[in-house]
Amino acid sequence: MTTLEEKKAFLKLPIEERRAIMAEQADELKSHYDEIMEEEQGIEYGQRCTVCNTLDRFNYFVPDEQWAIIVPEEYRNGHVCLNCLDDLADEKDMFWEALSIYFAGKRGNVCVTDEKMAFMDSVDNLKTALHYLILR
Repeated sequence: MTTLEEKKAFLKLPIEERRAIMAEQADELKSHYDEIMEEEQGIEYGQRCTVCNTLDRFNYFVPDEQWAIIVPEEYRNGHVCLNCLDDLADEKDMFWEALSIYFAGKRGNVCVTDEKMAFMDSVDNLKTALHYLILR
């Protein structure tokens, strides 16, 4: 526990030194918090694909009519990753269209809506575009 004298001494330090100390403390706390979140509670960032069981951080919306035709009934109530959706559509020789796509990462997120996706004509182009957006 920090004493009142230690707190007063800290406040007398130059601002740059105080910021460095606080940044170091924040890093230590964040590291500890991440360990608790991932190891002790078993929480994963993302959701598991019900088809391939891959951890996926993308969420998307396709029209119900497409979903009902492309995705087999046993997978419809779960999450299907974009790769599996594309493979399932290919098996049925059908095209699909996502109206919105969300990426939820550990340190940020991206939302791509229908208007922003007009130029994307394949999953590879979509991955490239999202990679670009995430790095910006």
